[in-house]
Amino acid sequence: MGSGFDDEDAGRSHRDTIPEGRAPGGRILVADDDDAMRTMVAAALTHEGYVVSEVDSGVELMRVIESSTLDAWPLDGVDLIVSDLRMPGMTGLDVLHKLHATHAATPFILMTAFADPELIALAQRFGVPVLSKPFDLETLTKTAAAMLLVNPSSDVARDSRSGFKWP
Repeated sequence: MGSGFDDEDAGRSHRDTIPEGRAPGGRILVADDDDAMRTMVAAALTHEGYVVSEVDSGVELMRVIESSTLDAWPLDGVDLIVSDLRMPGMTGLDVLHKLHATHAATPFILMTAFADPELIALAQRFGVPVLSKPFDLETLTKTAAAMLLVNPSSDVARDSRSGFKWP
């Protein structure tokens, strides 16, 4: 599966896309109920220099988020959330909805094997990329790097405060 990046980008790490003076890496929380997928995603992000924590359910992801400072941007101790869409108990979309309801603007990436146009449109409304499984790890790491450059005054933060009603 192609990444959508130019040939010139091939073989480049996310570190090559970070502006000078900005520290590489970041703290990423990965949530997926599939152990193999979660381990693969965490290993790829760790290899790129990120500090990665893992949880195996949407409920556990929400517990970690709720134990963080929701008034801080990003969440205290979390710079990016990478979550599967379909997990038992609470979906990644449920977690994203709760995050936006609390005005938290922590960057978020959804992964799914069940992408449909409505889901993609809803996620894009909030600036949340959706990676359709299977995806290549280069796409994941470049998407993570791009999301870590988002700031609190971005459209994601504005939309979370705009009163947009989730379906």
